[in-house]
Amino acid sequence: MKKVPSWLFFVALAPASCVPRQPPEPVLLPEPTPKILVEEEIVVPERPELAILDVVEGPGPDKETALVSGIVENRGSGRARNLRVTVQVLDESGTPLLSLPAEVSSATVDPHSQVTFRAQLRRPRGAAKIHVVAESR
Repeated sequence: MKKVPSWLFFVALAPASCVPRQPPEPVLLPEPTPKILVEEEIVVPERPELAILDVVEGPGPDKETALVSGIVENRGSGRARNLRVTVQVLDESGTPLLSLPAEVSSATVDPHSQVTFRAQLRRPRGAAKIHVVAESR
């Protein structure tokens, strides 16, 4: 038998190692299960929205007393409970000189309804304007 030179073995092996490999078979993943969406209705809470209308300042029983009256209207969709109306007498700079609660015709105001308020007060020296605040729960 003839002896084959060893370099020929490497020359024959080199082309065989240059053959490109085949990519592996892709792995198929199962389809993801779709998420079930549930529609929710968002409920907007009913809230009162108070507006002060027709504030009138008139003379009281004596020269130093004034009578302040007006209307509180609930423009919101919820009932106003525990209505409190405060009448403030302010000076030129807006600083309160006097603050007192007013009488209201009802402590509860239904949506789209009105109640009246009234306060009798002594006008302090330096009074420039009247400010009315309505609050509820």
